[in-house]
Order: sequence, then C-alpha cells, then structure tokens
Amino acid sequence: MNQKFGTNPVRIYALHNTSGYIKIGVTTDFKQRLQSLQGSNGGGSKIDRFWVSKPTLLYSLERVMHEYYKENRIEGTEWFENLDFEEVVFKIEQLMNTDSFKRCEDIRRQYYKRCAKSPLL
Repeated sequence: MNQKFGTNPVRIYALHNTSGYIKIGVTTDFKQRLQSLQGSNGGGSKIDRFWVSKPTLLYSLERVMHEYYKENRIEGTEWFENLDFEEVVFKIEQLMNTDSFKRCEDIRRQYYKRCAKSPLL
C-alpha cells in the first residue's frame, strides 16, 4: 500500500501552463496542489487549464501516464512538452473508463473495507 495516500481516494490531474507544458499528477487535495504549483512550473508560467478526475483508489494511473508519455518528459522535471492537453485528458478518461480499471478499483475498495475491519490496522 502506498504510505503517502493510504486508503484515501486520490484525484488524478492534468495541468497546462502558459509555456505549453503539461503536468500529470496525483493528489488528495487538488486545491492545495494547484496553489503550490502556481509560479513554480516550468519557468514560473501560470497554470491556464486543468482537469481533475473523480476520486479513485488507483493512484498508480499517474505512473502509467508518465510511462506512456516518457518521450515527452522534460528532463529533470515532472513536466511534459509537445503534447496536446485535450489528448492527455482524453487518454486519462479513456483508461479510467475501461472495464479493467473499474474492476481493479472495485477490488481495491473491497480490500480496503476488509482491512478496515482487521485488528491489524
């Protein structure tokens, strides 16, 4: 289990800044995350667009997206270049709507419910 997120739902997000860079991330508090990134994103550009997913327990989707777009990653950063923002959002939504994603989400939710009843937690 990811210690950072534990059993709390997260939101996958995509941000676009005025320099044309995109960040794909995961957070439990999007408002706080957005505020922390304003001015510190690829040269201090302003965030001009963002998309936020519904809550999910599958925080690993962030890594899947990073791997998918690895050729566009700006070296040494968490930002990507030469991508279309709408295409990135479409890809995340597409993955979240697959049967396998929904099945994994259900399995993880059931697992966490069982663990919450366990005296080990």
